[in-house]
Amino acid sequence: MQQVEQALSVLWTTQNAAERAQANDWLTAFQESAAAWEACASLLSAGSTDDTRLFGCTVLCNKLRRGCELPPAEQGALRRHLAAQLAAVAPGRLRAQLCRAVASLVIDSGQGEHPTMAMLASAEFGALRADALLEVLALVPECGAFLSDGEVLAIQELLLEVLDHACSEAAPWPAKLPPAAAPTQRSAAYRGIATHCLGKWAALPNSEGVSLAMLAEAACWPALVAAVSGADGAAAQRAAAELCTAALEREPTVPADDALAAAAAAMTMPFVPQALQLSLLTGLCDALQPLANSAAVPPPNGADADGDDDDDDEADGEAAEAQVALLSLAAGLLSRGSSVLAAGSRSPPAALQLLRVLVLCSGHRRRRVCEALIASEVWTGERSLLRVAAGWAGEADLSAQLRDTLGATLRARAALPSDSTLARWGAADVEEWTTFRDSYLSEPLAELARADAVASVRHALEQLSLRAAMVDTTGDGQADTIVPK
Repeated sequence: MQQVEQALSVLWTTQNAAERAQANDWLTAFQESAAAWEACASLLSAGSTDDTRLFGCTVLCNKLRRGCELPPAEQGALRRHLAAQLAAVAPGRLRAQLCRAVASLVIDSGQGEHPTMAMLASAEFGALRADALLEVLALVPECGAFLSDGEVLAIQELLLEVLDHACSEAAPWPAKLPPAAAPTQRSAAYRGIATHCLGKWAALPNSEGVSLAMLAEAACWPALVAAVSGADGAAAQRAAAELCTAALEREPTVPADDALAAAAAAMTMPFVPQALQLSLLTGLCDALQPLANSAAVPPPNGADADGDDDDDDEADGEAAEAQVALLSLAAGLLSRGSSVLAAGSRSPPAALQLLRVLVLCSGHRRRRVCEALIASEVWTGERSLLRVAAGWAGEADLSAQLRDTLGATLRARAALPSDSTLARWGAADVEEWTTFRDSYLSEPLAELARADAVASVRHALEQLSLRAAMVDTTGDGQADTIVPK
């Protein structure tokens, strides 16, 4: 351990290039060695600085990511050691790496029990606070452990109990978790990490897992709807949207059987009361309205739809990630429960407003927004909302208006950028834009053409007429045409 700290000190503080290179080479070789397991574990508990402790934990995470060659008994001992350190570490980079390392050491004892449940029942986990415990659990699905269907279902049920406890004073702390880990306050942070954790497990394939109907019947439902609306901030909003989307994928759907919905080939979710679906639709409308407003505003200063603002700083923030998650949920909720739109103009206002939001966002300047929305197949496939609109009884004009508006939005987004924009782009930018257009925009445009071939031909003729009417300055003051003189 002392040699590691000395090498790190040279690497981080010495100005001599040769000495720094030598230290770097030694540390690189050290990380690949078998001795690194014990030395890095010692660094975690006895390192002289936070930076050296973080280095030790990072090396362990990297080695675990490549596959742990330690015998099962040594893996268990390492996990107990890391969990003991985790109990005393404050939130931050070191704790995040420690949680990842512990999650990577979920091992099967071979005694027929669920490894993750056995870990939760272990003595070392009894000393963890709820936030650290949930942070570890949220990482287990992505750390490569084999998880059986039974284990996934058991953890989902347990985490739904945790989320209920986080959201309702009447809900008890789960009996299968250490009593000492129970938070004393039901804070927004507690609700957020509980929602995030359940969302990670709900996204795992399991035919009997948490569904939207199960969430709607749980004590956490009002708080989830509020979180979707943005009551607890962007991070919680994203977590709530991702959880609801994962639960929605597991919700059964059937063709609607009332006359209007059947005529529109609409789908319904028989176990989700429409009132609860509408409460979530209303929350989504409120949350997505700012995004829809920004989509409706023309590009500034004559910029292209795919110009400089396409990948702006906002796209890197938590709020932007939340917006993408909300769009995916909105698209899935309307397409899987499209019976709420079966009445056309007489449909619930929240459903119609959300439909308008989806149309506007299909042509948003931020490419990620378009990709997320169109990838949901809200305009294509068996659950296409265009097919529902085609069946609006006695409202063919409204259906045509939807197709025309969506078509104009998609065509504007697919238009080739201006010469000034193209002049700033390199070959890679052009290829990226072309791939985006062909992969995401071509299929919904083809769906529109199949739904209304006459409108597509009319649009093509309008484009030819516009080109024919263009004035070319030839020096004689005459308007030129596309017909040769």
